[in-house]
Amino acid sequence: MKVEVFMYKTAEIGEGPIWDYSKKTLFWVDIVNHIIYSEGPNGEMTFKTEGDVTSLSPTEGGDLLVTVDLSIYRINMHEQRALKVSNLTDEPKTNRFNDGKCDVYGRYWAGTMDRMEKLPVASLYVFESGIIRKELSGLTISNGLGWSPDNQFMYLIDTPTRKVWKFSFNAERGHISERQVAVEFGDLPGVPDGMTVDSEGMIWVAHWGGGMISRWNPNNGRLIEKIELPTENVTSLTFGGPDLRTIFVTTARHGLSNKKIAEQPYAGSVFMINSNVQGLKVNFCKI
Repeated sequence: MKVEVFMYKTAEIGEGPIWDYSKKTLFWVDIVNHIIYSEGPNGEMTFKTEGDVTSLSPTEGGDLLVTVDLSIYRINMHEQRALKVSNLTDEPKTNRFNDGKCDVYGRYWAGTMDRMEKLPVASLYVFESGIIRKELSGLTISNGLGWSPDNQFMYLIDTPTRKVWKFSFNAERGHISERQVAVEFGDLPGVPDGMTVDSEGMIWVAHWGGGMISRWNPNNGRLIEKIELPTENVTSLTFGGPDLRTIFVTTARHGLSNKKIAEQPYAGSVFMINSNVQGLKVNFCKI
């Protein structure tokens, strides 16, 4: 598949791409530069946050739910307005939110991570009806997540384990159980970062430090496909475009030497790949 540059950027840590099909708009973030980006029919827009912005999801009302440091905000990019709607009080101060997405019932699932990336002191939270609750603990870097097309399973990456976990998902109650290993990275380059699920139920994973994305069958753990990108720190991916057959991939410059940046001039950009596989529509969050 051909890899093209969608938006040239020098993002330190580009992350969290989400396609809002109702607005025909791609959203993503630069975590440590505290910027939310959008690109759609009205061109490019940005929003500056007051801390590390790590994930976002569109809401039914047209705003965004966004994780910043250890808080969740409701943000209107057009009006440049942010309202804090939740805050974690029992997390270690060395933690921050990381990846997050909404489920089919509009709950916002968002995990945290140890900023030092060493200790299993992070957790996975669920934000619903103004209340945030802890669903899973003992994580180090809670990362990419997604659901099977029938919403019977939820997938979650804890990056240092080099595994994708598979849970039975109770969509009506918003709970996970029966954790098992869906994918093991083995000796593939890099570590698993962001993730998305396609309409066939296969999972796609970004390889931080590995310079590629990969497609897997979560039912048997088999690798289906690998696509290389022209920069090594690949962070996340999502399906978008009018037919949900364009894969948008975010990348990062973080940790690259000046020599490597010269060799990888598009590091930090958003790439696009035309796929013969269709993605799934994003779930909108309820407030």
